Amino acid sequence: MTQFYAVLRRSMAHLPADDPASRARAFASAREAMVRLLWSYDPPLTRDEIDARLGDFDSAVDRIEIEIASGGLEPAFAEQEAETAAPAPAGARPGDDGGLPAAWHDDPAPFEAGTAWRADEGRDRFATETEVAWGRMEPEEADDEEEKDGDGEAGPRGAAHPERDGGVGWGSGFLARFGGDVAARSPSTLLAGVGATLVILGLVWCVWFVSSLIEQAGAPQLADPNALPALPEEKVVAPAKPTVQELVDDGATQVSVAAVDAPAGDAPEGTIVLFDGRDPTVFQSAPANPVRFDGGPDQGFVRISTSTSSTGTRLNVGRGAFERLAGQTIRLIVVARGSPDRPSGSFRFTYQNGRTVGPWIIGRPDAEWQTFSATWAVPPDRGAGPENDLLLIEPGVPGDGTAIDVRGVRIEIIGKTPEDDPVSPPAETSGPTETPL
Repeated sequence: MTQFYAVLRRSMAHLPADDPASRARAFASAREAMVRLLWSYDPPLTRDEIDARLGDFDSAVDRIEIEIASGGLEPAFAEQEAETAAPAPAGARPGDDGGLPAAWHDDPAPFEAGTAWRADEGRDRFATETEVAWGRMEPEEADDEEEKDGDGEAGPRGAAHPERDGGVGWGSGFLARFGGDVAARSPSTLLAGVGATLVILGLVWCVWFVSSLIEQAGAPQLADPNALPALPEEKVVAPAKPTVQELVDDGATQVSVAAVDAPAGDAPEGTIVLFDGRDPTVFQSAPANPVRFDGGPDQGFVRISTSTSSTGTRLNVGRGAFERLAGQTIRLIVVARGSPDRPSGSFRFTYQNGRTVGPWIIGRPDAEWQTFSATWAVPPDRGAGPENDLLLIEPGVPGDGTAIDVRGVRIEIIGKTPEDDPVSPPAETSGPTETPL
């Protein structure tokens, strides 16, 4: 506690004894600087060592306050002595008894010599106090240094000097007194060092992590330039099953066809694509049973279901198309499958020319996409009826809620129907007729 008391006593000597607020601010500033210095010491001090130093500091402060209260601490500045001195008699010369103090005499040489002496003495005393404060000098040696300086009495030399403290305030001067060479290690410098260390450790970890991933993945295998490309897998197509006819007494002729990968028969003279998986607006359905479109990445499709209010959907065949089909033999082609959620075991489709409806074609889809086709001779005379021709598609049993998915509908024109063709005219919607195949 001796070193703290000596430094604080000289530092408090220049403050008025009747101004405890100024002393309290000075003590608080000094204690804050002391705490910062203790925490920034390298190697770091333990908490017990820091608490012990702060306890010595507080004891020194209490001792100084007791001395000030008992009148044992005298002011240090000559100005304070001049305020209490009697006024000089008339005609008195500086330096005479009862006159102005000799220290106020305008004599440059003694003043400069005194300043230099104080600075040299201050540096020696500062070194002694710093070494004692940090345990670098034995207390007995510190007491000898104190005795050389005049038993630690307060005086002008104990006051704060701008030349020594750098003119930055009492707290900074106290930090410089107690810090010595450690004062250069400010908290910002320590934080910068810690940050740089963390950055280096992070980079080392990243390098280790990337190298471990490379080792796990192994060296990349380079393609052999002499290797031949793999041949595509051949797709085996089963032969088409023969067409089977069945008559159902529902007011119209129905023909059951087997699914084939591609329609067999004569090469078409032309093709009319009604739906290719992109434009679902060609379908007409009831609001209670709408056609749902699903646009996939390769090719979209529509889902056609049946309900009690609607048996299916219709596709429009425009005027330019059906005028071209009059008197022609056509092939109706539908690419469909059973819906994944509620698949229909069968569906039927036909062509309506005006008021004339062709035979119903029955297909039995499964979970895979299949092509269903059948031929029909379009009558040369369309007659009265709707403005457009229609292609009707009805899945399953009406009202059972099953559905099929359709991703392609087209009409292939095979050629003119011969006049001597024995095929009977197609059936009207009102009654049955013979099979036109």
